[in-house]
Amino acid sequence: MSTYRTQIEKICIYFIILQPILDLMAFAGLAVSEIVRGFALMAGGLYILLFSKHRIYLLVLAGYLIVNLATNFFLKDSFALMTEVNYIIKTVYFIVILFVFLEIGKRHALLPTIRNLVTINITVITIVMVLAELTGTGQRSYGMLIKEGHTGWFFSGNELSAIMAMGVGFVLLSFLKKGTQAAQISCFLLLAGSGWAMMTIGTKVSFGAWIIVVGAGVVWLGVDSWKKGHYQKKITALVVLLLAAALYMPLSAIGHNLNISYPLFSNSNQQQTVPEEEVEEEPSPVPVKALNGREEFMQATIDQYQQAPIVQKLFGLGYAGNYQNEPKLIEMDFIDLFFAFGMIGFVILLLPLVYTLYHTLIPFRRELLQDINYFMVMIAICLGLGSAALAGHVLSSPAASIYLAIALAIAYSGPAAHKSVISKL
Repeated sequence: MSTYRTQIEKICIYFIILQPILDLMAFAGLAVSEIVRGFALMAGGLYILLFSKHRIYLLVLAGYLIVNLATNFFLKDSFALMTEVNYIIKTVYFIVILFVFLEIGKRHALLPTIRNLVTINITVITIVMVLAELTGTGQRSYGMLIKEGHTGWFFSGNELSAIMAMGVGFVLLSFLKKGTQAAQISCFLLLAGSGWAMMTIGTKVSFGAWIIVVGAGVVWLGVDSWKKGHYQKKITALVVLLLAAALYMPLSAIGHNLNISYPLFSNSNQQQTVPEEEVEEEPSPVPVKALNGREEFMQATIDQYQQAPIVQKLFGLGYAGNYQNEPKLIEMDFIDLFFAFGMIGFVILLLPLVYTLYHTLIPFRRELLQDINYFMVMIAICLGLGSAALAGHVLSSPAASIYLAIALAIAYSGPAAHKSVISKL
């Protein structure tokens, strides 16, 4: 049984490297990603039932989800069984994968292997973004022509942004760790390439995350240099990246979307291409509403929740609420989870996250400021949760939620669990 368990755990760890490949298959219209992730969900659930103390929680969650489905089957006019089940599966996926890696983290040092696997994934995504740019075949990040950016050969801009936001910190760790000069140059180029890719996506989440990660690396190395009494040359490399990003920003998709320009770029172009009449004809709040219409969706869902019977308020309105025509999520994960699963379900679904964070921050808060590896993992977690709260497509997206799950598992295992096998910086 022990050998069988170890083999399953190794498969789970190396399952990480399949993620960008599965996403590319989904973009190509192949159903392979759904089948593989569905199998991973079932295998993960079986692993928890056999080997984890969290099996009781999983059984309680299963019982609640049955009640949620039954409630909406009888009370929701727009009930669509496959749509509801699909949303539940995507939401439960994060919890199952989290518990699997929490259990694996007790027996294995996760960081060294996962750092390398995630770095490989970010490399694949960056290469795909470059190829899509060169061939002009990238999927647009926004449906609105006024906004620029593409997601390469991947579907969701918010989803890809969250993946890159959580993954780029592992790339930075690969750059900072000791290794051959060729390996460090390769990681530096990947860090620069990922920065270009995250600016090309055109979302604030992706670009902001890259700035936060690289900036945090500069601050950490600066403080560490002061403590050790000697300057670390990698600070210069990271500062060069930040300056290059600042110079390139007006030419990038994110610069266009945020309307950022410098006099060097704007004087000759902007005045010729944008007539004065158009500038004066923008008095309305339409640009605010153009941001995915979240205000409207949220207000509509709030109204549905207030009008719903008490049973639905407790157990949830299901996917996209009691919609009449077309289902629309607010695309802010925590809010969507509350309305979809109700007060009781919201608490049950967030328990694993709260449990993991509590057992991470309380015992290891000192190591947070002493170990760069642990520090960057915590930044990845914060970026993942921030993306979930503001842009969505994380907690209910298997492609993105697995990165948040493994980051939480690494943090939960604590620096002591892997300190002996980490290369000193």
